[in-house]
Amino acid sequence: MMKPVIAASRVVRNYTRSSNGLQALINYWAQSDGGQWGITMRDFSGTIAASYNGNRQFTSASVYKIYVAYVVYTKVDNGEFGMETPTSNGNSVSGCLELMIVRSDNSCGAALGNKIGWGASNSIVHAKGFGSTSINQGNQLTTANDAANYLTALQNGGLVSVDNRQALLSKLGRQIWRYGIPAGSPGMHVANKLGTVGNYNHDIAIVYHPKGAYVLSVFTYGSSHARIRELARQVAAVMAQ
Repeated sequence: MMKPVIAASRVVRNYTRSSNGLQALINYWAQSDGGQWGITMRDFSGTIAASYNGNRQFTSASVYKIYVAYVVYTKVDNGEFGMETPTSNGNSVSGCLELMIVRSDNSCGAALGNKIGWGASNSIVHAKGFGSTSINQGNQLTTANDAANYLTALQNGGLVSVDNRQALLSKLGRQIWRYGIPAGSPGMHVANKLGTVGNYNHDIAIVYHPKGAYVLSVFTYGSSHARIRELARQVAAVMAQ
């Protein structure tokens, strides 16, 4: 006796190119994945924004280096030291900025942190509006919202001087760890900073999408850069509508 085969149901989720659509995507993503997530997404037109656990603090891993870079540029602009000033590892400030951002070099991250003073620089970071971020050595914390605010200010010209803005955007656009958000945004220029330590895997980026640039800031505990890559792909697809 033959029995009919019942096809398995397949759910197709569609999201509109809107704040509500992106919020629905991000909510479903974070709640259906096994890891813990902090996600902030916003475009530069000011019309689309979504967030999930945006104010949750995560161990920042190498994302802390963007905040160190901000303090370094601020102190250079204030005349406290120069780009050619040597650091504790024998490289110059300029050379260590390049290595710290482009290659995520830990030795230069430590050298520049020593140069600016780790905990003492928190006040500079907080004064710029990144109040949930700490660059205390050994206890570096940040949030998806703070990182998104940082990248928004950088893109809009409100973070550092004009010359330093171009230099930092160039470094973020050339950094070599591209398997998170950049890999999920094929064919697009992406300026990003990836971080990983233990079970923490993060990526933050400015995505220069052909239909309008946006910030995507993703922090995870217990998930992976492969999942961040897939989230970035889905966000890019919605933004292409």
